[in-house]
Amino acid sequence: MSPRCPSSGGASSGFTLLEVVIAVLVIAIAFGGLLQALALQADRLAEMRLRLLAGWVADNRIAEVLLAASAPVSGELHGETRQGGVALYWQQRSAPGGDANLQRIDVEVGRAGETAVLARRSVLRER
Repeated sequence: MSPRCPSSGGASSGFTLLEVVIAVLVIAIAFGGLLQALALQADRLAEMRLRLLAGWVADNRIAEVLLAASAPVSGELHGETRQGGVALYWQQRSAPGGDANLQRIDVEVGRAGETAVLARRSVLRER
């Protein structure tokens, strides 16, 4: 009986080319899904930041109304401002608040040039 060389004959102890190709394909598909999830998260983070900035603008408008010496006249005001490097528009509506001494003020904020509202705030103020 002659000794066998481990690399010749006998059972193979490695991966075939087909197994390696399939493994690489599975990993590539998994990374593709991971990259897609990361891109979606980045989009959501940008949307959250935009909504946060719009909320600050709305809060600032409400604070200005509450700190003013007199209540705003009924009607609508609008303007544009920059917050965090983003151009935003605001729209303020004033109307009677259901009581003779109250006035309701609604503020909506969105991105300049778009119609979607990113933040809304409402407050009742004494006349």
